[in-house]
Amino acid sequence: MSGARAAPSNWHDGVELLLGVSRLPLGERCQAVERLAHSTSPWIRDRALHIGATILPDARLVALLREEADDIGRNIGLEMLKRRGGRALAVALPLLTDREADVVLQAVLVLDASRDPRAVEPLRATLRHPDPNVVQAAIVALGHVGDGRVVDDLVPYLGAGTWLRVAAVQALGDLRSRKALRRLARLLDDPEVGPLVAESMARIGGRVALATLARHWLRQRDAGAGDALLGLLAHVAEGLEQRPPPLAAAEAAARAHLDGCSAATRQAAARLLLALGAARAGDPALGVAGVCDDLPAEPPPSLSRRVDLLGDLLRSSRPLYGWGLRVALRNAARVERGDLDAAMASPHAADGLPHLVRLLLRARRGPSVEGLLDLHGRLSAPDRARLVPVLRRHRAAVRPWLAARAATLGPRGLVLRAVLGRASSVLGAALARLEPEWLHELVDHVRAAPAVLQVVPWQRLLADDVERYGAVVARAALSTRLPELAGAVREAARRSAAPALVRALGELGGPESAAVLVELLSAASALTRALVIDALGRLGGDEGRATLLRLLPTLAPAERPIGHHALERCCRAEDRDLFRCAAHDGDWQVRLAAAEALGRLRGEGSHVALLHLASDAVPAVAERAAALLEE
Repeated sequence: MSGARAAPSNWHDGVELLLGVSRLPLGERCQAVERLAHSTSPWIRDRALHIGATILPDARLVALLREEADDIGRNIGLEMLKRRGGRALAVALPLLTDREADVVLQAVLVLDASRDPRAVEPLRATLRHPDPNVVQAAIVALGHVGDGRVVDDLVPYLGAGTWLRVAAVQALGDLRSRKALRRLARLLDDPEVGPLVAESMARIGGRVALATLARHWLRQRDAGAGDALLGLLAHVAEGLEQRPPPLAAAEAAARAHLDGCSAATRQAAARLLLALGAARAGDPALGVAGVCDDLPAEPPPSLSRRVDLLGDLLRSSRPLYGWGLRVALRNAARVERGDLDAAMASPHAADGLPHLVRLLLRARRGPSVEGLLDLHGRLSAPDRARLVPVLRRHRAAVRPWLAARAATLGPRGLVLRAVLGRASSVLGAALARLEPEWLHELVDHVRAAPAVLQVVPWQRLLADDVERYGAVVARAALSTRLPELAGAVREAARRSAAPALVRALGELGGPESAAVLVELLSAASALTRALVIDALGRLGGDEGRATLLRLLPTLAPAERPIGHHALERCCRAEDRDLFRCAAHDGDWQVRLAAAEALGRLRGEGSHVALLHLASDAVPAVAERAAALLEE
């Protein structure tokens, strides 16, 4: 190993060198990166590979691939090119015709990692290479980047030596082309590659694969084996886009596996029966599948119209309960009230709430009021807000129920009456007596009906206790955008500077908010100053941006990242030079803000600065800059 590329002697030296890389001249930076890539520290090596992929010249990467005496150097070149993705094609493609077989192999591995379809034709040509290792790598790569065109190129290798045959089976499965099923099926009984063939056929999927694997499973079962194939059968059946073909023998055999076998075998048999559409109401298969953790999120098509199973599904545990909601949604007009009540009563209702709400809105027959209000009471406050559209749809039935139980429901009942009733001064006075947490819930519930919020005496609440009610009044101001309420928030912020009020000033906007924020800066604590600076960025516009530009030179070191991130939110083309300078700042958070700003502003000099940031020693900065360069 050359001295220039010797790894740092210890972890501390490596970190120190890594942190200083971005300040070195380009030539020295490249040498330093190669040294760091030889580090035994996985973290240092990973950062060095990431930086090297960005800054090392193509010629140097090719030279690393040709290293004969340094396996680590060759691997460094390979890993750096892999990290270039599609940008590595220009380097890798010419190497496919290199005289050195190992260099060709490295090029194939780079193209494999790129997943770029432009590599398909060059890789097809590489199948004729005399070195079997290169051919094997090219077969695997074509499975990753190829398409149906390459099936005919790969099928002949099913009769080749073991390693090429394994690679071909794997690649044909990766391609998902059904053209290969018939040729693969001939190898199902092969003792060497049979299990791998079954897995590849399962990945290809389809009715032919299902029928072929079912026959193979029955043969294996008769021979006293085949349990592992049962899970593959279930996987293929669940993936069919149409109802599976009738497989009476496989259904009968699967039903025999519902009892007396291992848990995995029982669950695979239950999944297969459900996917084949062979289950009936009260079927043991439903109970077995109900404790299965790896069911797909979507039910198989064979169950999409099985309304007769809704009761069982909606009373099952989480995987099948989710299936039940999706089946019910597809058949909303046919869902009975009892099934709706079962869906709401389920202990998993909160997990499936988005689908449940859609179902309750679509169903022709409404749910019972008791079930609907019981569900509302069990949910958390944010989830209760999602149920409001359903409550409003059925308000004619819900209102009398609430009136009859007003005394027992307490604050929740009052919030629901406000959601479903008409705004009035009497209602507003009652709402003003609620605790802040219930007022927060009221704001969440009635965002679509701000008239209710207008009758609450928010200004009086602020005057009585700004610390207690400041946050909820700020939310109400943002929800209603009432000028008088916005003014009350500004006055309250002058007295309290509570975090919620300060953040609200940034969202409310306007020169009045900017003036209050500037006032707060003069006599604020460190935390409040940070909130004010951030709020100025959210405020944006001429007022926020001009204030931030005046503030930046005066900010303390701990505030500078906050100031740059705030300015980044509202920056303009005139600020490009400021952020180009910030790209070389000693604080990584400032550099991250610079990357965000330059990625949005683009223009002259931004690209060069982003390239510099893409080689930053801090992963968050480098990865964000690289992503912005790709956009």
